[in-house]
Amino acid sequence: MPELGLSTFLPILDFVWRLILALLPLAAVFLVVYIFFWLRVLYKRMLFINKIEWALLEIRIPRDVYKSPLAMELVFINAMHQGSSGTWYQALIKEGRVPLWFSLEMVSIEGAVYFFILVPTNYRRSNFKDLLESQIYAQYPQAEINEVPDYTEGVKFGFEEGTWGIWGTEFILQKPDAYPIRTYIDYGVDKIANLEEKQKVDPITGVIELLGSMGEGEQLWIQILVHRGQKRFKDPKGWFKKRRWDKAAKEEIEEFKKKFRPVQKDPTKKEPEIRMSPGEKDVLTAMERKLEKPGFDCGIRVIYLAKPKKFKVGRITALLSSFKAYNTVSLNGFVDHNKTAFEFPWEDPKAVIKRARSNALKEELLQAYKLRSFFNYPHRSRFVYEAIKYVKRKAFTLNSEELATIYHFPGGVSEAPTFERLQFRKSEPPVNLPIAK
Repeated sequence: MPELGLSTFLPILDFVWRLILALLPLAAVFLVVYIFFWLRVLYKRMLFINKIEWALLEIRIPRDVYKSPLAMELVFINAMHQGSSGTWYQALIKEGRVPLWFSLEMVSIEGAVYFFILVPTNYRRSNFKDLLESQIYAQYPQAEINEVPDYTEGVKFGFEEGTWGIWGTEFILQKPDAYPIRTYIDYGVDKIANLEEKQKVDPITGVIELLGSMGEGEQLWIQILVHRGQKRFKDPKGWFKKRRWDKAAKEEIEEFKKKFRPVQKDPTKKEPEIRMSPGEKDVLTAMERKLEKPGFDCGIRVIYLAKPKKFKVGRITALLSSFKAYNTVSLNGFVDHNKTAFEFPWEDPKAVIKRARSNALKEELLQAYKLRSFFNYPHRSRFVYEAIKYVKRKAFTLNSEELATIYHFPGGVSEAPTFERLQFRKSEPPVNLPIAK
């Protein structure tokens, strides 16, 4: 049998090389068209976002109005679980439409604690401010809602004397979205009829107390950006297909069950029973319970600010610890992500000069907070700036119960003296009130 030499493969290599050269112009055309298409999509999306007008609402409730977080859960479902990017034509070709989003914010300004919600007022000719206010009043009739100026406008970061020192981070989930965090139901906060207010253990109390502990020259901002769960999970049935979180969660649950289902050797016999320990059954029950309520795509970021000589490193540790109240070992929890500081010196090689990389991250995080940007890129007209300092962000899914756990108006269980409440309750006038003629 004759041996295959180099001369045997030369014609094949020559054919392949000529084919590559022939296809290069076509590939270049496709690449140019692809780049042009996505630049146009980003430009249209930027124009769409720039047209949205916003209102920052401050919500205050009287001291003697106590409601379960279930009330806030209903507000989220009725007022915020809506909106989508529409069809592919509307999102990619016609107008660059993006899903409607909201910003839930808990803020401390020198120890005074405030609850804010940022809401779009003209999203596709709809005023969601009126819808949100009506839903809050439906659950909290004694609440007071006021549109206020943006508290972030007066904060600037830089090297000039007197500017703010900043530390910030974002949070992601430790495990896949199908695993829930510890909620207010797990803490028994929903049992209003069976417990006195002072007997309840509300996980948000630690966050409120930390906010109330800020001193002169200190601020702490907590921002939770939410919109209705979108199709962002890869669908194994197609290369470009996406699916919602609930379908991905069901698959995660099936994978969890497979760990405890014995291998079936005889296909003619009945499927073997799943054998789990009590703890493993609780995990499965919690995952299935999460699917019973609507889901929201979320992003959480926090920023601690302080004037020169007022910055306290201990605040950072306390902030990270306050979110551990929502964590469980067997289920899910929050972990910090995209921090503005580095643990090792080689991560910031220019630290000796001006801590260049760390400062760039601080400025980017502050701008992202001010713009309330998280889900859709780009977010404002500073297209080139964002392209250079783009930071990849990872959204995660919380259902309405989990979201209401980390953002709701606490009752008497939180007695932070600087928590801004109304000092009175609104009431209707008596029916026999005399009317002057």
